[in-house]
Amino acid sequence: MTVHCRTGNVSVGDVTVAILGVPNVGKSALFNSIVGGHVEVANWPGTTTEVSSGTVTINGLRVTFFDLPGVYGLTGLGELERGVKKFLLEARPDVALVLVESLSPERSMSLAIQIMELHSNVVLALTKLDLAHSRGIHIDVEGLSRALGVPVIPTSVALGLGVRDVLEAIVNAYRREGRTLRVDYDVLEPYIGDLERELSKLQLDYPNARWLAVKLLEGDSFVEELVVSRGGSYIVERARAMREEVLKSFGREPAAMIAEYRARYALRIVKPHIVRLATVEARRGGLTLLDRIFLDYKTSIIASLGILIAAFLAVFSVNTGFPLNTILELAGFEEGAQLVESLSLSGLMDLALGSLSEAAEGALSGAPSWLRSFIVEGVVGGVGAVLLFAPLVFMASLLVALLEDSGLLPRIAVGSHRLLCKARFSGHAILPMTLCLGCNVAGLVSARAIPSYWERLRFYLLAALIPCQARLVVLIALASALGGPMGALALISTYAISMAALATLSHVLDRVSKSRFEPTLILEIPAIHKPLGKVLWWISWSRVRHYMVKAGTIIFLGSLAMWLLTHVTASMTYTENPEESLAGSIARLAQPILEPIGVDSWELTLALIAGFIAKELFLSTVVVVTGNPDPVDAIRELGSKPETLIPLMVFIALYTPCLATVATIRSESRSSRIALASILIAILAAYTISLAVHLLLAY
Repeated sequence: MTVHCRTGNVSVGDVTVAILGVPNVGKSALFNSIVGGHVEVANWPGTTTEVSSGTVTINGLRVTFFDLPGVYGLTGLGELERGVKKFLLEARPDVALVLVESLSPERSMSLAIQIMELHSNVVLALTKLDLAHSRGIHIDVEGLSRALGVPVIPTSVALGLGVRDVLEAIVNAYRREGRTLRVDYDVLEPYIGDLERELSKLQLDYPNARWLAVKLLEGDSFVEELVVSRGGSYIVERARAMREEVLKSFGREPAAMIAEYRARYALRIVKPHIVRLATVEARRGGLTLLDRIFLDYKTSIIASLGILIAAFLAVFSVNTGFPLNTILELAGFEEGAQLVESLSLSGLMDLALGSLSEAAEGALSGAPSWLRSFIVEGVVGGVGAVLLFAPLVFMASLLVALLEDSGLLPRIAVGSHRLLCKARFSGHAILPMTLCLGCNVAGLVSARAIPSYWERLRFYLLAALIPCQARLVVLIALASALGGPMGALALISTYAISMAALATLSHVLDRVSKSRFEPTLILEIPAIHKPLGKVLWWISWSRVRHYMVKAGTIIFLGSLAMWLLTHVTASMTYTENPEESLAGSIARLAQPILEPIGVDSWELTLALIAGFIAKELFLSTVVVVTGNPDPVDAIRELGSKPETLIPLMVFIALYTPCLATVATIRSESRSSRIALASILIAILAAYTISLAVHLLLAY
């Protein structure tokens, strides 16, 4: 069999294949092993459902694979389920590749049966076969295939087992005439048959009228809307009357009865073809002990926070040296702290960019000063702003993939769920929130792990309220300017205010929204296993590339815009004096707006404006406008009173962290409105709370 990967922009090939499965079944691993990491990501039209796609050539046929989000079934009314159903009905994939986990096929077979009821060409892939064998689980693959009437392929991405067999089965399924699965729903069959006959009269362009009839009897609002749009409103009304009749006759909802019949069918099919033998590991109870720790409320919080803190320290120490450099410095090892910082990924990247800037300045030594400044500070600086975040995005993506693929992330989510519910978030949000303490960009990228659209939306809107590492540097400088115990207390209080603001605004957004969102945690707890290195690389590189293309473009253009604001006057002439620039003029105009919160100088206002691009620019701007090389002394020159510095600390902790964060929100949410809303929420929260703090201190 000849298989060639296609790079570049993905277009639909001769054959389209939808990859489906429950969460944590191994879809991403199999998908990436097939397409080799050449992935395009887009929302399916009319939905917020993210679909990854990639094209390969198999024996001369160009086959496009679509990796759909993991769902537990097609009955749910959530955004993911609606998106998957919309894709299956509108895109009409030629083949459906359904993944079932070998460790617990009974639990993931229900989705496979629902797909087989809808689609006539199905290939079933049993995943994680290596883990199943190690735990004494043996499956009669041929017997299961005969019982279901579809090809069943055992696979293990870790061992490279079965991937080529899956591709061959897909080509064969495409070339043969398949049939849909017919599940016997017993007493509900007369109702289903009646609806099926009525749907057939409509001459719908969807060939499977029986599947639509079952969904109508379940009360599926998506299918109801579909049928109504085709002139079948009377059929929908008839189905509703049938549901009431079934409830009166049998005392149960039809949806519950259908789910039970389907579960019985799955058990009847699977049970004769699976054998479980006790293994040494199972008898020792190692996994049972681990799950017991994570499922207990008290021990789970300790274990979850311990893993997250360790992961946080590892990721940010490797990337920036922080907080390991700070710990070494406090311990008296200043040389070690400097070495850790200089050898970090960001330190090495900064060194390379510094050399590039020097080379560019040397090459342009004879050019006009404005051109030299534009190239060195604007273009090279803009590229540097994009590249400096790339290692952190890669490390954060690698961490998420590592925790998720090993099976630890679902356990951490369970352990932290009850705690996060107090802030109207679920356990899925714990890792993105933790990463935001280091960098909001990294936290936002990892928020893809949050399955609920509404929870993910609120996280996009509020993530800026979590103080990142860059803001911590500025806050420490401001606290040092205050000096003594007051500075330390102000720093701790600022973080407490930020967390309180996050929880409060989360409750407010939850109240005013119409989503009726409840923090729920529905996930499959996979077995603990060793992650596969090449899959971790594919996932991490795919996210870095996505960041570079999407967010990087906005960051670069924003950096160029900031250069213009700080180097061009209102009369459109070049200047190196910040006070004469457009940014200086804007700062003087905005300064009266900030006076009520204690900011009474245009220099601090200009620093806040520059901080919108990157918080590190706040301190560099203060140094430039005062001429004092010590940022702490420079801050004291501009305002040393507590009623000025403490509200300023609160404002810096809460207002939009940087342009990169805004660009990432726009990139991840695919909505400029959401990005703009996040800016407005952060600025309004920062101003309101800072005003209250200033008034409290002043009076």
